[in-house]
Amino acid sequence: MSVTACLIHALAESLIEHPEFNAVWTPDGVVLVVGVHIGVAVALEDGLIAPALLDCNLFGLVQTAAALEDLVSRTRAGRLRAVELASPTFTLPNLGVYDVASFAAPAFTLGSSHHKMWW
Repeated sequence: MSVTACLIHALAESLIEHPEFNAVWTPDGVVLVVGVHIGVAVALEDGLIAPALLDCNLFGLVQTAAALEDLVSRTRAGRLRAVELASPTFTLPNLGVYDVASFAAPAFTLGSSHHKMWW
């Protein structure tokens, strides 16, 4: 059981309790989303990608860990589904392997779910 799986599980439960944080930005404004799709940072040889663990609010902790392992494996093998790349409603950064003293990121990701990401 990884720390990341535990964080995803806790985050999914929190997003159900606080749906105002489980949203996407559209040209018409913020739209709340029913399903919880948490983007997870996965390191690749040529960069970083954050595919979504879809509907993870429906998983128990053991299921979350298994789904995360599958998602990371398929990401590194280049076998993601398009929906997994275009659907995160919230993204969990993973900086555990770096000596990071502080981290700042936007409260929401422009482009999640409905538009291309802009960095």
